[in-house]
Amino acid sequence: IQSFKRQHPGIEMQLIEDSSEGVSEIVESGRADLGFIQMPAGKSTFETRTLITEAFVLLVSSSHPLARKRDVRLRQLAGEPFVFYKGRARDTAMEACRKAGFEPQIACETGELETVRALVAAGLGLAIVPRLAVVQLPRTLKCVRLVEPRIQRQIAAIWRRGSRLSPAAGEFLSRVKAGLAGRLPSADSGLA
Repeated sequence: IQSFKRQHPGIEMQLIEDSSEGVSEIVESGRADLGFIQMPAGKSTFETRTLITEAFVLLVSSSHPLARKRDVRLRQLAGEPFVFYKGRARDTAMEACRKAGFEPQIACETGELETVRALVAAGLGLAIVPRLAVVQLPRTLKCVRLVEPRIQRQIAAIWRRGSRLSPAAGEFLSRVKAGLAGRLPSADSGLA
């Protein structure tokens, strides 16, 4: 956003943060030219461009016994309390736990990533979160790779089907794609 604004100071940009469903509604209504969501888009009224596919990881307090593991099987987490990050990330994590054969014990749910981090660091539970949510962790938290099953999500740009992106929106999308390519952590960076 910063580099885009620097290159195009005359373009007015408004950032609206919401859930994937909320962003879809905002784009569908025409209030925004472009949105970024966790797939699926839900409706066929959108053009989509997948930007990244990222794995989910386990976030644990650095004092938790799992903090010393390099990876963990999801079924090993049965009986552990969980802190869930609301939205599609929560739905993806819940579905994966159920497929692994257990109903997760929910200690807390929040829509704020910093709250998830603080509650996990305080030892209230574990969190299954997208990989991008664990960049630059404090010492109080550790990230452990989840295996069997591997949980992933796709993040995509969406805009209304049949409409062309404005030159400004097209340029912004190009910058986002270029920025993601240069900043995504490797699959193992920062993992315990």
